[in-house]
Amino acid sequence: MKREATAAQTCLQLQSQYPSKVALPNTTEYIYENSEYWNVLNSLSPACIVNPSSADDVSAFVKTFTGAEIPFAVRGGGHMTALDSNNINSTGILISADNLTSLALSDDKQTLSVGPGNRWVDVYQYLSPYGIAVPGGRIGIVGVPGLLLGGGMSYFSGQYGFSSTSVKAYEVVLANGEIVTATANNSFSDLHWALKGGGNSFGIVTRFDLQTHPAPYTYIGMNAYNPLEISQWLDAIYNFATYGQTEYPEAAVIPFSNYIPNLSPVPVPTTIVFYDSKTPLGGVNATALQNFSAPRLTPLTSTYVKRDMYAWSQELDPASSALKGDRQRFHALTAFNSPDTVQTIHNTFMAVAEQMISIVTGVEAALAIMPVSKNWVEQSNAGAGDPMGLDESKAPYIFVEQSLTWGLPVDDATIENFVTVVNQQLNAVLDAKGLKSSFLYLNDADGGQPVFQGYKPENVAKLKAIREKYDPKRIYTDLMPGGWKVADVES
Repeated sequence: MKREATAAQTCLQLQSQYPSKVALPNTTEYIYENSEYWNVLNSLSPACIVNPSSADDVSAFVKTFTGAEIPFAVRGGGHMTALDSNNINSTGILISADNLTSLALSDDKQTLSVGPGNRWVDVYQYLSPYGIAVPGGRIGIVGVPGLLLGGGMSYFSGQYGFSSTSVKAYEVVLANGEIVTATANNSFSDLHWALKGGGNSFGIVTRFDLQTHPAPYTYIGMNAYNPLEISQWLDAIYNFATYGQTEYPEAAVIPFSNYIPNLSPVPVPTTIVFYDSKTPLGGVNATALQNFSAPRLTPLTSTYVKRDMYAWSQELDPASSALKGDRQRFHALTAFNSPDTVQTIHNTFMAVAEQMISIVTGVEAALAIMPVSKNWVEQSNAGAGDPMGLDESKAPYIFVEQSLTWGLPVDDATIENFVTVVNQQLNAVLDAKGLKSSFLYLNDADGGQPVFQGYKPENVAKLKAIREKYDPKRIYTDLMPGGWKVADVES
């Protein structure tokens, strides 16, 4: 109660200082801000919500919270499903990035500066007239900061690596309130490295400067297939991982199988197919995507056409937004590519799903089976590399995102049990076949999954040292407890 009272008192003081930037409980602004979550379970009840409009504001708020020892959370787009990752209860205060929405393109169009309050759809809309792109989120409603701090998977990653590889500079509010700019070549180069997939233990980023890339002829769309052709579809995933993206890094796919028992008793295979063509008609019948196209695998429906990322977001985002505010959960898994890998993962997951969650009201279970090529890893490891440090010699990898959506609290325990059981089975069978990797992609991870334990030990030690250097009082570890903390990894 004492901490709640302190937080409430601090909120009143801040409201008198920053009346337009502080939302108190039961106000329209507070109710709106507290509903901006992909997972309704993260709509908590912070003592108040502050809306900084500059790095100076963020600095002032951090100094206030630190001085009063008030816990706090930071939210960008609110898409992370892990509990407490982007909100806090009434003992603390939420910093919303919603007003940090700057967008600026350099005169030479090589650098895009992005505020953390933007969603990727905002970025793509801004870039649409220029015929250029940045390796950002694949779904437009996803927020900018979470994706980049967790590494980030992009349609352009086969060419340029994880999204964070394209971050040229970070403007960061350190734990003492100092505002610094970290680049790969200045005195904060260690901080720049840490932020490329090291999470939120080091500071609050108030601006990302991103390398742009020419992209005048991108092709993208969604193919849905006959459920009777699941086996051929899984073969196509393996072949794309082995050959397609290796030979054609400009191609990308997101294959996912949807189990929605209210609509179909069997899972439905679907693939988002992408091609960054260098010529106007290069995406038509692209060789890299032939295994996902007629006559080898004929889609029941297809929306694959030439368009930019903003136009694609306009197609995809309404369907994605329809799930916002439900009960949501992600769970990550990584495996080594083989003919057996994708079949084993898909068939195990769906068999357990049909047994355990078919009667859950409104349940949707999506299994994304995503190839990560050697070139993707090589580009990410170039120069100083990144904290994730994937082993190029073991590529291609298969990143798996298990995504669950359901409606009622009464089913929470059933979903929890399903996640436990299906992953015990998946881990056991993949381990037995020597196909399991210890790496876990942070942005798809479930609360409690050991993300940093899957990074290289020397990288974890380096991350810990950088965290200690910039935040010796553990402000962004203890006062801002949400998310995965590198300090929590046992040496």
